[in-house]
Amino acid sequence: MSVSTQVYMKWDYGAIEVMLNSRGGKVNKHVEAKARKAQEIARSLVGKRTGRLAASISMQRSRTATGFEFTIGSMRTYALLHHTGTRPHVIVATPPKLLRFRGSNGVIVHKRAVMHPGTRPNPYLTTALRIAMKT
Repeated sequence: MSVSTQVYMKWDYGAIEVMLNSRGGKVNKHVEAKARKAQEIARSLVGKRTGRLAASISMQRSRTATGFEFTIGSMRTYALLHHTGTRPHVIVATPPKLLRFRGSNGVIVHKRAVMHPGTRPNPYLTTALRIAMKT
């Protein structure tokens, strides 16, 4: 003796679309929470000399062909250099100006050019994303 059954399913594509892609949908809310967490973590990990870079880290939601995406980053010109680091390089003043800075002995120095030692990378965005995805 064999037993069989049939199941008919009617998909509510409108409800699925809302759940997956609308601002109020469960998936969007979950992904947005992760993106906000990554933004918060990135702000805490970035260098804080003036605080401008941390304050400039923003989050933006965009529609794509398949749904939506969140972009976290900064439009500051030095944001990428902070993230990836720099090699040693020469900094040259624009003539007729001079570079002005406080020397190692505390005295103000004026120079036409200086050798910058470079900076170590601080991958604050990728680190923040990894941490946010685990929490």
